[in-house]
Amino acid sequence: MDYLLISFSHKNTNIVDRDSISFKDDKQLNIFMNRAKSYLTEIMILNTCNRVEFLITTSQIDKTIKNILMDISQYSKLEIEKLQNLAHIYQNDSAINHLFSVISSLESLVIGETQIVGQIKDAFRFAFNNGFADQKISRAIHHGFKCSALVRQNTAISKHKVSIASVAVSKAESTLKTLQNVEALVIGSGEMSRLISQYLSSKGANVTLTNRTQEKAEKIAKEIGNIEVQPFTNLAKLVNEKPLIFTATSSENPIISKSMIEDLDKERFWFDLAVPKDIDDCHIPKIRIFRVDDLQDTVNKNIDERQEEISESHKIVGEMTLKFFQWIQTLSVKPLIKNIYLKAENSISDEVSKAIKKGFIPKDLEENVQKIAEQSIKKMLHGMSKNLKKISNDSSADTVIESINYLFNLDSHKSVRNSYKCDYAMSGKSSLLGISIEK
Repeated sequence: MDYLLISFSHKNTNIVDRDSISFKDDKQLNIFMNRAKSYLTEIMILNTCNRVEFLITTSQIDKTIKNILMDISQYSKLEIEKLQNLAHIYQNDSAINHLFSVISSLESLVIGETQIVGQIKDAFRFAFNNGFADQKISRAIHHGFKCSALVRQNTAISKHKVSIASVAVSKAESTLKTLQNVEALVIGSGEMSRLISQYLSSKGANVTLTNRTQEKAEKIAKEIGNIEVQPFTNLAKLVNEKPLIFTATSSENPIISKSMIEDLDKERFWFDLAVPKDIDDCHIPKIRIFRVDDLQDTVNKNIDERQEEISESHKIVGEMTLKFFQWIQTLSVKPLIKNIYLKAENSISDEVSKAIKKGFIPKDLEENVQKIAEQSIKKMLHGMSKNLKKISNDSSADTVIESINYLFNLDSHKSVRNSYKCDYAMSGKSSLLGISIEK
């Protein structure tokens, strides 16, 4: 079974094409992934404003690449030749290395941002709960979380808690020279909108927040304080009143249409951080629309300031990639069963030899006693061997196999590692193991 990762991100695909490739809702994801399951084993799709990544396991890697690109082409309406030129395609160790880099925020538009871990968990939760991901992807994702934690613990990569939201507000501040007393409109109620509202408020802007569900906007306003909430029905009026707008909704279609926009004699600065876009393209001289890809100059500064941390982080990712594949090798069921039987046979031989030396067993009965003991052990271990083979491809198998390795002292493990503990955040239970785990 091979790992395959196909990536369309801010590094290789412009925002217009990413918009075409991105999935607008869970229904579209479900339809696409159901179709893909006919020719691959497991699939998970990371779908964010900066990237669409397809993590796959398959036994026919060339056929899968061809089929998945055809399906993406059919969905996005982009020519398959264009997709082939755009896509970064990774296999096996390079796929895992890229995945770990993504989870560790080394591939993010803003290096060190922390939102990506939550986005990965959401993508994995969707894939796992709907039967698209199982053991192989589970292994990779959860070791990716371990890698991300090590990067954060051992480098200063996330020290300043930078995010797309903070970069956007920083860009607005450098463009307008100051945000003090600037009238700003924030549209949306997600984490991005909350952060933007918080940053704007801390810089002295007069923030107005609106959202389709007003209760959600009021909750953010109450949390941050000193923020006005306006009904979403006032959007057209607000759009033409406020000189500074930030929007980051999950709407399938633009929420600010051309028909809403008035050509006014005042400069306006709009930041559209959504994919697909929230603001229709318009060509009004005094309106500047900044989209996600327009934040690159601030991002480059961020990268320059973090070169040492980035280099150290990539080193950790490389080491964790190597350890991941070493760990995978310890999880093979057949060698495990063979080693258990071999350990049992060696133990029998030792004990029979001791019994003969002490006179408990005549020498001429040694072979018969050995056979009886071995037959007894094989009978006892038969059920265990059968069950191990049965669960070998289940998500629970890894923890079971590690436990057996530890209990029988078959490798160098000093303790049993619960590879999935707490990484897949579900309320009260781990869906991977079906047992309660401490949160």
